[in-house]
Amino acid sequence: MKLLGVILAFIINSFANNSVYIWSKEFKESNEKIIYFLKKHNINVALVSVSKDIDIKKLNDFLKYDIKVEFLIGDNSWIYPSKREKIDLKIKFIEQFQNFYIHLDIEPHTLKELKPYREKYLDMYIKMLKYIKTKYPKYHISISIPTFYYIEYIEKMDRYIDKIYLMAYEYKKLSQLQKRVQKFDKFKSKIVVAFNCKDYKTKYQLENDIKFIKQLGYKNIAFHSFETLKDLYETQ
Repeated sequence: MKLLGVILAFIINSFANNSVYIWSKEFKESNEKIIYFLKKHNINVALVSVSKDIDIKKLNDFLKYDIKVEFLIGDNSWIYPSKREKIDLKIKFIEQFQNFYIHLDIEPHTLKELKPYREKYLDMYIKMLKYIKTKYPKYHISISIPTFYYIEYIEKMDRYIDKIYLMAYEYKKLSQLQKRVQKFDKFKSKIVVAFNCKDYKTKYQLENDIKFIKQLGYKNIAFHSFETLKDLYETQ
């Protein structure tokens, strides 16, 4: 077991950036315990969900640690022009923390009324990104996208974003993972390949898939999410 931990730590440590999603309920754990786990497993980027009821003092303290933090914000409805005011209110709220990295958790493909109209919601997504980047140019913007988004629309998004978290979830074979990821090779320098820890029964499987992605030349990875990654590590 100890040897497996050493091997996995070595594999993960060889990546340029290792990120983890931390949702609101997960962030309720003490900062010391969260940081200890992240450091132990060589994770240097935390995507922290920032809701209106977040513990402001706790978040300010968390920002003092040697971990890069991206504020995880968003609502699927934000792509509608009528929701621009909600975007402004959220960014106004996070401005108090003086941390200018935001991660947009917006998945318009899940909206029932837009699900059948991929081109329409992707056009709306691009206009939303343009609005945010134009109005708030000091912010570094990252997004999470599924692998089925049209590449020509990602090309249009590219000018407004700094990083792309590619949700490479629920694949059955490594060949399927490779096909999904390499579709975005043009944006390799911006891509973070995100693994859903719920897809794995053992750390061996995760280790194998990380190694495979590394061999394809993708150095940046992310884990979804803090609690499920912890469960995967601590129950084996």
